[in-house]
Amino acid sequence: MARAALSPTGRTLILVQRDYEARAAALDAKPHVQAWNNGRDAVSSVLRSFGTVRSLVVGAYAEASDDLHQLFDCVVDPASKQHWRRIGARSAKEARSYFATTLRRAWGVHFAREFARHRIRRVVFVGAPRRQPGRPLATADGDWPAPLSAGEFAAHALRVGGAWAGGPPPSVSTGREGRSVGS
Repeated sequence: MARAALSPTGRTLILVQRDYEARAAALDAKPHVQAWNNGRDAVSSVLRSFGTVRSLVVGAYAEASDDLHQLFDCVVDPASKQHWRRIGARSAKEARSYFATTLRRAWGVHFAREFARHRIRRVVFVGAPRRQPGRPLATADGDWPAPLSAGEFAAHALRVGGAWAGGPPPSVSTGREGRSVGS
């Protein structure tokens, strides 16, 4: 039987559930938690009692998870049934169309704007060396130490001559005449 391909938001949903379960298991493994709860899986059993985690996931292109679409319906349906006369609609279905369009536009713009802000905050990391497996994040050879905020990283990158996103690298100058130095 072929496995159905998951969207990026669907894969994230699976990762969120696994992360919750792993964190609960890590808490259950601590001796003081076991002593307090008189058992080995108290935290995990409480987590399981809530059912599957409902993850509101938005992808890189403002696509949304199924749980977010269900939340959308939970907001739009009652609003249309309750307020269709007040907004001057001829029916609840017509009001639902209005509320769905308005909410979809507002959420879509919000998702896209926040992802753009996220990318802009991460621009300072362009050109940064990737950490090699088994190598510490803070090294003596100028590799960037972590954890740093974006501003701290930008200052560090200027000191060591890296991360020149949006302009020429520090070793290349264009000169005042508009021609490249060295040409």
